Amino acid sequence: MKVDRDPGRPIRHLEWRVRLLGVGAVLALAGMYFDAGWMVNAAIGVLLISFVLRFLPGGDEPVADDD
Repeated sequence: MKVDRDPGRPIRHLEWRVRLLGVGAVLALAGMYFDAGWMVNAAIGVLLISFVLRFLPGGDEPVADDD
């Protein structure tokens, strides 16, 4: 299996992956601060969802209208 590292390749679901990464990081930090194991587990779940998004097929990127 070859990993495509071409700089021109489309990055699927990047906005959602970044958002979920932020939510997961905040949940993890809050869970560590409040010593809440359920919150840390929720953060791990959110981060796993953002990881899985990498492998989902992406649709065509919308084309910008240059009017």
